[in-house]
Amino acid sequence: MDVDLIPMLITVLLHPGKLETDANLPFIDFAALGVMLTATQKSVVSLNPPWIRIFTGEKVTLTCHANNSLQENSTKWFHNGSISDVTTSHLDIVSATIQDSGKYICQKQGFYKSKPVYLEVMRDWLLLQTSADMVLDNESFDIRCHGWNNWNVHKVIYYKNDLAFKYYYESPKYSIRNAKLNDSGTYHCTGYLRRLNYTSEKLRITVIK
Repeated sequence: MDVDLIPMLITVLLHPGKLETDANLPFIDFAALGVMLTATQKSVVSLNPPWIRIFTGEKVTLTCHANNSLQENSTKWFHNGSISDVTTSHLDIVSATIQDSGKYICQKQGFYKSKPVYLEVMRDWLLLQTSADMVLDNESFDIRCHGWNNWNVHKVIYYKNDLAFKYYYESPKYSIRNAKLNDSGTYHCTGYLRRLNYTSEKLRITVIK
């Protein structure tokens, strides 16, 4: 947008009648201007359930958010760089496969692209799930020791850098509130599934300023 038009635009916004009375005013495309103004904001992707690591066969819904955007069928989804056929705010993965792993980005019409969200689809008996593997200082994140096929996990021990820090007889999620830099580390869990003891893969979680 031409910066020389800004004072004139302010005049028009404050005195809309001038649009009809002043023939010397240039044409202003307000629809395009609205796109320019909202494009200073980014779209945001969220997951439901919130876990960025899931088992094959599980369901997850990705939602694209943008402030005050009510337009239907105005969303672009990108998976590993390729554009999806889905144009709604929700991208449903009904029965996840390994091929569903990777980087997801969305973009609402008139908004910038979102930051990428990385989804990892795995095959295993026990999985340490997390809501984020990169966390800002003073933000919070959750971890959960999750059993294949939603089997109950008992005698759960959570580890950070190979040191046990939390025990549960059953496996509720564990929340780390107001994370600090020293909460960064390599996490994993152990637990019993149907009387057999399993160990999850390790996962690096980083807290940054």
